[in-house]
Amino acid sequence: MLFSHWVSFFIWIITIYTISMILICSMQINNAGEFFSQVIHRIETSYYSEDVIRVCEQKANENGYSLLVEDETIYDDRKDLKVTLTYKIKIPLFNISKTCS
Repeated sequence: MLFSHWVSFFIWIITIYTISMILICSMQINNAGEFFSQVIHRIETSYYSEDVIRVCEQKANENGYSLLVEDETIYDDRKDLKVTLTYKIKIPLFNISKTCS
């Protein structure tokens, strides 16, 4: 009887840990997505100002992200930029991290 209680307890601990790690990873992905949306909005509303792009790159570095802005303009009357945000997802207990963009 005591053994089954310990097994149940162990299963509950693993379940709680798994759910918390999924939530932590989801929060990290959501935070990176929100930051990326804000960067796109700031760059577009500044009419692609180099100063704003530089500030966004600095803020990305401060937040642990890497922001790459590449000019892919084809036509003279329209400016096109490719914005790439690279970030890491970390699972704290096992010290596992994966780089995403």
